[in-house]
Amino acid sequence: MASQQRQSEDAGHSIAGLLLSHHPPEHIGRTLCIGWGRNRYRICARCTGMLLGICLFFAAWGFGAAVQLPAFALLPLSAGIVLPAVVDFNRQLVARRESTNPRRLITGAMFGFALAWSVGRCAEGQWLPAALVVSIVGGGFIWLVLSPRRLVRLLRHLELYGEYYQRCRTEDVRRAARKRAVRV
Repeated sequence: MASQQRQSEDAGHSIAGLLLSHHPPEHIGRTLCIGWGRNRYRICARCTGMLLGICLFFAAWGFGAAVQLPAFALLPLSAGIVLPAVVDFNRQLVARRESTNPRRLITGAMFGFALAWSVGRCAEGQWLPAALVVSIVGGGFIWLVLSPRRLVRLLRHLELYGEYYQRCRTEDVRRAARKRAVRV
C-alpha cells in the first residue's frame, strides 16, 4: 500500500506534472489533491481557482448574464476583483505568511474572472478595465522588485522552483532510461 501511494505521489514529479502543479514538495500545502483511479495528483490551488473564474465568466456570458455597467463602475469593479489575488500572493511571498487553499482558490477565481472579464471588455471596445487589471498586476510586481529585501525573497522563491524543475527533468530522464532498459 505504501509503495502504491509513493508511486502515485511520484507520478506528479515530472515535467508533465509541472503543468498541474508547479509547486515543489516543500510547498505541497499550496496544492489540492485529486484522485484519478488509484493515482493521486496535485494541482495548484490558485491556478485551479483561475480556471474556475474563467469558466464562470464564460458561463455567465453564455447565459447572457453580462450586464452593461456604467463606465464609472467598471474601474472600481476591475480593481476590486483582481486586487485580492495580487495582495494575497505578495503577502505570502514577502511576509512568509502562508495563505490557505480556500483563500487561494477564491482569490484565484476572482483573478481568473477579472482576466476574462477585462478581455471581454476589450472586445467590446472598453479597454480601460483591461488596462487597470494589467496595471494592478504590474504594480504588484514592481512593488516586489523595488525593495532589495523583497527582490531577494522573490529570487530565492524562483530559485527553489527552478531547482524543482531540474529534479523533475532528471526524474523524467531516469524514467525514460528505465523504460528503454525494460524494452531491450
